[in-house]
Amino acid sequence: MMKNIFETSAFVEKGTKVMKKLFAAALASLCLASLLNTQAGTLPPSIARDSLFVSETLDWLSIGFNYEDGKRSIKSDSFGSYQAKIQSYAAYLGVDALEWLTLFATVGSSKAQLSSSQIELGDTGTKWSLGITANLWHHDIQDPDALSGRLAIKTTFEFSKYATTDTSGDGNWSDVTFSVPVSYEISRDAPQNDTSDIFGIMIYAGPAVSMISGSLPSDSFSQDQSFGGMGGLDLYLFHNLSIGVYVEYFDDYNVGFNMRFHF
Repeated sequence: MMKNIFETSAFVEKGTKVMKKLFAAALASLCLASLLNTQAGTLPPSIARDSLFVSETLDWLSIGFNYEDGKRSIKSDSFGSYQAKIQSYAAYLGVDALEWLTLFATVGSSKAQLSSSQIELGDTGTKWSLGITANLWHHDIQDPDALSGRLAIKTTFEFSKYATTDTSGDGNWSDVTFSVPVSYEISRDAPQNDTSDIFGIMIYAGPAVSMISGSLPSDSFSQDQSFGGMGGLDLYLFHNLSIGVYVEYFDDYNVGFNMRFHF
């Protein structure tokens, strides 16, 4: 019995030594590779466990992404009215400045073309935006129990900037949007770490305004219709993770998808 114990202990000790040697060899290989490859930089991992700054919580931060695909009627100074198709992809970053106010920014890429002639306005260019979302009012509805939730009025203001480049030169345009949707949110009474079912759902709809203005090397343009409406649906897969789809209508439909993760 004692012999088996000593043999097992020796085997474990021997295995530990082998693992240490393999680790040392791998570390030496990485160091040698970094010396031989002049394009390699310092590896990002650090031995130190502490940091200069420590955040106890990140519940004021949100990240995500947006995708938009839609058509708008454009009034051109030189060529009259035409329809433009616009697509954009963007990463999202939001900061809760107050309990009811969120500041956000997006950055990504966009592409546009004239739908009638299939002529692209330019190559894929940059897209960025700054905005605010505010919760203006809410009321918690208790009855009936199956539909108990929160009725709220929100507002969103966003300034978006788009840029494109083609053989004729640079072009850019901006879009100022403002909406005041009414929302109804139903949340499941469950622990935050419960992943057995969808945590909640929110539907919203309301009026919206979108004002576009821009210029190309040989022309300038603006939107044909600025007043419209919007509506959407958000599914909360967990208490802090949601996916959503929304539709805007001005002179034509715009469809968008988003994902949000709130720390």
